[in-house]
Amino acid sequence: MSEVIVGLLGVVAGAAATTGTQATLAWLHRRNESRTASRLLFGDLREARDILAKALQAGEWKTRRDLAHVMTAWRERREAIARATRSKDFHDVAGAFNALDFIQLVRERNQSLPDQGFSVARPRMPDAIERCDRARLVLAKTGCSAWERYVTPRPDIVSVTQMEVAAGEPPEGEQAGGRD
Repeated sequence: MSEVIVGLLGVVAGAAATTGTQATLAWLHRRNESRTASRLLFGDLREARDILAKALQAGEWKTRRDLAHVMTAWRERREAIARATRSKDFHDVAGAFNALDFIQLVRERNQSLPDQGFSVARPRMPDAIERCDRARLVLAKTGCSAWERYVTPRPDIVSVTQMEVAAGEPPEGEQAGGRD
C-alpha cells in the first residue's frame, strides 16, 4: 500500500513540476516578445519622428518613404506592448501611432495633389512629434531588461528617467507627493 502512495506522490510531484516549468517558459516567451516589440517599435518611432521633423523644417515631404511600414509594425506588435506596459503608458504609445496613422492617411489619400496633403497634415505634425517622443520614453523603459536597467545602465536609457523628471513626471514608483 505504501508503494502505491509513494508512486502517486511521484506522479503528482512530476505533474506539478511540469506545469510550473511550462508556465515559466510561457511567461519568459511573452516577456521576451514584449521586450523585442518595444525595441523594434522604438526604432520605428524614431524614423517616423525624423521624417516628420524634416518635412516640417523643409515645408514639404522630403522623402518618398511614408509611414505605412511603421503602421504595419504597430498593428503586428501592439498586443505585446499592451501586455508589457501600464494602461497610461500603453495609451501614450497608442496615441503616438494614432497620430502617425492620421498623417499617413492624409498623405495616401492626397497623392494626386502637388503637396501630397502636406498642408492638411502640417498642423498635426508638432503634436505627432511630441507624442512620438513620449512613446519612445515608454518603449525605452519597456525594452530594457532588469540587467540593462540596473547593472549596466546605458546613457540613452538613463536619460529616459532624466527626461521624465524634466517633463514634470515623477520617476516610476514615485508619486508627485513623494514615494509610494
